[in-house]
Amino acid sequence: MFLKFESVGNHRTFAAQIEVLSAQADADLVYFAEDDYFYLPDQFFRMVQFLRAGPDIDFVSPFDHLDCYRLALHRTPKWIRTCADHHWRTASSTCLTFLTRKETLVKYRAVFDSYVRGNWDSSLWLSLTKDRVRNPWFLVRCFLAGSFEWKIIVKAWLYCWPQILLGKKLNLWVPVPGIATHLDVRSLSPATDWQRLMSSSKQENCVPVPASPENHPEPLTHIS
Repeated sequence: MFLKFESVGNHRTFAAQIEVLSAQADADLVYFAEDDYFYLPDQFFRMVQFLRAGPDIDFVSPFDHLDCYRLALHRTPKWIRTCADHHWRTASSTCLTFLTRKETLVKYRAVFDSYVRGNWDSSLWLSLTKDRVRNPWFLVRCFLAGSFEWKIIVKAWLYCWPQILLGKKLNLWVPVPGIATHLDVRSLSPATDWQRLMSSSKQENCVPVPASPENHPEPLTHIS
């Protein structure tokens, strides 16, 4: 199924994704995909395998965000695992491209709906992973240092305080190195020469896509 929107912006298209993926009954796994990502070919199935590898794997993003290495917000203890011939690491937050179970999306829909109402993606993720948001000293340090990171935490509390106070801590995982990157030249996923790969892909007139039937034989609903 394809739904066409004429320049309605991120918030309305994300709201439509939530609605469709929550209501569908075709697959137990759902994937949110922003349209400004570049994927390594034949790697998407690794996310599906990893998500199914354990009950404590709640969300998987293909993008190892550069912010994980340069912002104090992300300097918290992490877990690392190997699965599907790849390393995976927990992350505090990511963008709005991720894989999860339908039941998880439905259960925490209010958190994701907060983005539609004006929350930031980083803030909603912090309310789910619980990283930094319950540390008042970190908030004060960021504020005094003039770092914008304090605004991310304030936004999380403003929109998602029930999840922060009463909700379960969930785990967001990313591959290391990333198997896709957001097409922001300032924040490309590290350890991969994306410029070279994109140039090569353009020359071959073949842009890798996130999923294909041979790469994930299990049912999967994907909306971008």
